[in-house]
Amino acid sequence: MDRKVQPLGARRRHDVRRIAGKVEAAVLHRLCDEAVHAGDALLEDRPLVQRPPFQRGAHLELLPEAPHLQQLSDETGFTVNMAILDGTDIVYVERCRSGRAGQREIDLNPHVGARLPAYCTSLGKVLLAFLPPDEQAAALEQIDFTRRGPNTLTSRTALGLELKRVRENGFAINNEELAYGLRSIAAPILTHDGVAAAAINLAVHSSMVSLEDLAARLSATLRGAAADISARLGYRP
Repeated sequence: MDRKVQPLGARRRHDVRRIAGKVEAAVLHRLCDEAVHAGDALLEDRPLVQRPPFQRGAHLELLPEAPHLQQLSDETGFTVNMAILDGTDIVYVERCRSGRAGQREIDLNPHVGARLPAYCTSLGKVLLAFLPPDEQAAALEQIDFTRRGPNTLTSRTALGLELKRVRENGFAINNEELAYGLRSIAAPILTHDGVAAAAINLAVHSSMVSLEDLAARLSATLRGAAADISARLGYRP
């Protein structure tokens, strides 16, 4: 069967279900349905985020590892996000916001259910980088590049080279590609076959953390949390 870029393939859907294995179906459906409504309402008056043709039922089986995310936020003092890939966009499925001074200056406040273009976010670059090659190529062909921040990658060639680096390094950095002053670092949540079912990131203000510290100091902590969740999905390095 040919692989196609889609919200979530059946193979990845099976792996994602395992994240929510201990949650009763009725509770999970209610939480996700509320998240969709909240995201839809938010997007009505936020031009930054594109209003989603969100398919109800497409992601109802996904409930992220919230305790891991809260622990990561507490440990680092930064906002932590988890997202999945839906076509060429990311969709937020969990957020743990930090009250640390300076965080709210760069917090775009995308609620659960909101979406952003994948190409200009650290979450999106990780998710694109860990797609199978044919799916990645198809996704890149569908991206409509628009400058969002001072350092946005605006060509398929530049993004392709960046995704190669992300795949090699195991994490992605966003240096004001989405918005002025916003930096972030993301790592993949991998399934047993090495495909990224989701990604998590740390969002920081450029005045708080240098690019060098973002990679050297925070990447190990972030990747450790991502590895713990990946192991629960059956991934083995």
